[in-house]
Amino acid sequence: DRSESELYYERMIIEEERLSLLRLYDELDRLEDVSAVLDAHAEEATIASGYPELAVRVEGSNQAAVDEVTKLFAYLEVEDWATTCVRDLAKNGDDFARLDVVGGKGIVNLDWRSPMVVIRQEDSHGNLKGFQELKTSQGTGGTLSLLSGEVAELSKPWAYVHFRRRKLKMILPKGYEVHVPNWYGTALLWRAGKPGRRLEHL
Repeated sequence: DRSESELYYERMIIEEERLSLLRLYDELDRLEDVSAVLDAHAEEATIASGYPELAVRVEGSNQAAVDEVTKLFAYLEVEDWATTCVRDLAKNGDDFARLDVVGGKGIVNLDWRSPMVVIRQEDSHGNLKGFQELKTSQGTGGTLSLLSGEVAELSKPWAYVHFRRRKLKMILPKGYEVHVPNWYGTALLWRAGKPGRRLEHL
């Protein structure tokens, strides 16, 4: 069996590869055509419908729970940030929000976090252990490094909301390989990996 330090180092390498993809997606988003596609995707996916007209609806067999979550979504003004969240998911595959919880009131706010600074932790059985945030800033040129940065303590599993775009099998063009674990989503842009790399040299 591999030692704990070996497993930790392997995990950090995986996270570095994920961060490399996120930096690439930022580069692609600066292209007018790519940005327009992401905008159109988010707008189309969050068109309000039904009665009352809503972009985000809560469904379930427990009507009492549905009513409570619907009230929570209204309080958090989910409709106002749904399009932005969907765009982020299309671009990055993931979006994170830290829950602000007040005793006696419950959840009072979502504090958004970039996927560049949040790590999801699961055990060997796929159970969520919690989340960690990178304490270092992104710095000049966006050169964020987990291997050289300081990572915060593991949070409770319920302390964050992790929005994920459905995981796809990641088969990239020949000559480009990346290993992004199943606990993260898949960006709409992930197939553009190799062309995106070429952009860095233009």
